[in-house]
Amino acid sequence: MKHENKPKSRLIAELKEQPETESKQAEQINLRLAEVVRNAGDGVILTNPEGKIHYINPAFEKMSGYTKSELVSADPANFIVAEDTAAIAEEIRLAVKTKGEWKGELVCRRKNGEIYPIDTRIFAIKNAKGELVEIAAIQHDITERKQAEQAIQKSEEKYRLLADNSIDVIWQTDLKLLFTYVSPSIKNIMGYTIEEWVGSRLSQHASTKESFNIARKALYAIKNYKKLEYLTFEAVMLKKDGTEIPVEITGRLLLDKRGFPIGLQGTTRDITERKQAEQALRENEEKLSAILNSMPDLVLQLDTNLKILWANKATIKLNPQAVGQFCYKALPGRNTPYPDCPINKALKTGQSEKGVVPLQSIIGIGESYWEDIGVPIKDAHGKITSIVKIARNITEKMKAEEEIRKLSKVVETTPEA
Repeated sequence: MKHENKPKSRLIAELKEQPETESKQAEQINLRLAEVVRNAGDGVILTNPEGKIHYINPAFEKMSGYTKSELVSADPANFIVAEDTAAIAEEIRLAVKTKGEWKGELVCRRKNGEIYPIDTRIFAIKNAKGELVEIAAIQHDITERKQAEQAIQKSEEKYRLLADNSIDVIWQTDLKLLFTYVSPSIKNIMGYTIEEWVGSRLSQHASTKESFNIARKALYAIKNYKKLEYLTFEAVMLKKDGTEIPVEITGRLLLDKRGFPIGLQGTTRDITERKQAEQALRENEEKLSAILNSMPDLVLQLDTNLKILWANKATIKLNPQAVGQFCYKALPGRNTPYPDCPINKALKTGQSEKGVVPLQSIIGIGESYWEDIGVPIKDAHGKITSIVKIARNITEKMKAEEEIRKLSKVVETTPEA
């Protein structure tokens, strides 16, 4: 402060007023700080140097359930829940005395007996001479955080249990397709240990062509992460011994808190048995098709509306455009459905039906008789999904039987010699 060019009386007056002004400023600051403490969301406790409570703010009253009058002169350690409360209290006192503060988590008991966790900072308040005048504790109730952590921990435990016992391989990679996690089943399926697999790249476990195809699909998923929920496809990978293994891969993007991709996660399933079953089914279908195509009878598979789904060679020879048409229009006979034919009966009864159908017109043949068999095909729930129709031309047989009947009548009416 400059004192030049000022009357002595005025200078003396200013100097006398200065301490009072600074004192008022300090008082105002203290009042504002007290107001902040009163309205703070965290609990605040003030104790004397001996550790006896002399002030608590409203937030701590609400948190603990105690009033200020109930806690005045009490030791805060009385409300700590621990196996050795005395040891924790001594640790806090020593830290405050030597380091000036203590930070950590504590478990406390409310007035109603309820247990709650708090995040606590306890520190020394000293005067200008460095003498301890008070000890302050700021406490933040972390019940919700602990519950969230426990929920996450339980979820992680469930996920780990699932991953550890899953038949499929569960994995995670970064955006460069470097594996950051893999489940124990990697040993059974691919022959690698977890340590051998984690840190490796996808390109190490598939042929160049397959690696390129898988990488292309992964890149597509990354580029379309906003609209693509997950991706499933089949691939061929290499086991540790170099043998190929067919797998089904299902993957999705891993996103950070902002919603941006940071990696991929998914499952890999060994589909060797499925592929073997599919191959066996194809071989059986080929054998069955060869047998059916060698038969002179007409063999067809119809949907429940009697539309032809498949036909053998004998049927195609009779009508090359049979597949896709309705049975009663594609084959010799009527232009409208025949109500009493075996396939209609089979649809109604759910049982195999057999009968003889007289046909007034037939392509290139004329009047004929056909023996029809209708066999319903059902799903696992017993619902009819299609009908197999087998038709055999028995015109010659019927004519022969008619000739025999005529001869029999002639014989019966001829007088004996």
